[in-house]
Amino acid sequence: MSSEKITQSPGFSTGRNIRRIVFLLSDPFTWRDYDRFGIKLLEENGFEVALWDIRSAMNPSLKSRYSPPDGAGECKNLEEIRDKKEAFAKIRAITAETFVLPLMGYCPQTRQVYKAVSKSTASYGVFMANALPPTLSATKGLVYYIKKTVKNPRIAFTFFYNRIPLSWSGIKPTRLILAGGERSPVYPCRRDGKTEILWAHSLDYDICLKNKNLPLQEKNTAVFLDEYYPFHPDYIYLGLKPPVTAEQYYPPLNRFFDRVEKELGLEIVIAEHPRSAYEKHPEYFSGRKRIKGNTANLVRECKLVLAHSSTALNYPNIYQKPVIFLTSRSIDASWLGSAIKAMACWFGKKPVFVDELETLDLKKECQTDLEAYKRYRQAYIKTDNSEDLLFWQIVANRLKSSDFP
Repeated sequence: MSSEKITQSPGFSTGRNIRRIVFLLSDPFTWRDYDRFGIKLLEENGFEVALWDIRSAMNPSLKSRYSPPDGAGECKNLEEIRDKKEAFAKIRAITAETFVLPLMGYCPQTRQVYKAVSKSTASYGVFMANALPPTLSATKGLVYYIKKTVKNPRIAFTFFYNRIPLSWSGIKPTRLILAGGERSPVYPCRRDGKTEILWAHSLDYDICLKNKNLPLQEKNTAVFLDEYYPFHPDYIYLGLKPPVTAEQYYPPLNRFFDRVEKELGLEIVIAEHPRSAYEKHPEYFSGRKRIKGNTANLVRECKLVLAHSSTALNYPNIYQKPVIFLTSRSIDASWLGSAIKAMACWFGKKPVFVDELETLDLKKECQTDLEAYKRYRQAYIKTDNSEDLLFWQIVANRLKSSDFP
């Protein structure tokens, strides 16, 4: 990691006079998001920042399904727009001094949002910085979705819909793709000759930049990157069935943890998923220490990381910590099985089945392929040539440039 000083540049003058940034939200906004999306930093750079929560306008039933415990409802920047006509009329009325960031991918459910943005005079950007490796090849993906059609035609519809040329959609081209690693700009978006890729990095890299001058005290711990598989709120929010039940998931996981503690002499610490609520459940981790909101530092100080396919795997990659990728027969049979295999492959590993430990060699699993780590970092975290500035400072600097857009 470069030691270049992190700087900020308040005040600006641009050719298009971008004064305001509007985030369009389709997911619950939390105080964690307030930090991750650099709201304070953007304001310090002179921008007015607005957060428009339009999820109820897009689908009135979504909000009733889930409300996060750390919701940022009192944030002065946040405005909830429940009425569909009001939401789209307000988006269409956005003027040229505003830059729009829809925090939602392009799909049939969000097409109306992008159509409304296209009818405004504002330019817009697409956020692609936190991309993950694809789980299926094009051929296998087609077969997979055809098979799934029988059970859920909407899946197949989305698959084929996203392959219709966006030039037919009536959606204007994006002006800025916010990218992380070199393979991150992969999601569907309308582009033209003026579309620019702004190379920054994943949002997790920001936390590493902020922590790099903190004193380091390595601890005799193994950190598990919890993904809250049986209870993740996205399943409730999107009306999906969890990939695994608590009864299938936690007992074999804890038996694996027991073995790690016994053979390697490491204390297992649970890095809780940011949206977990274990206080509402029985003790699923057999009394092990659980910590929320400090994952980067837990990984920085540990000796081993245990994970599935979390985006937080950026941390052991950056800090070059060994990773053991975990799966089970139940997980492997679900739609998450291929995601874990794909992520493990990028780190030079194969997943370990926690319900089949007879032939497991833990010490061998603790080896690290640093060349694989380097390839993953370049592909999905940060390119060698992008700046060592905070993500939203890179964005702010570009929006303040006299030649934007």
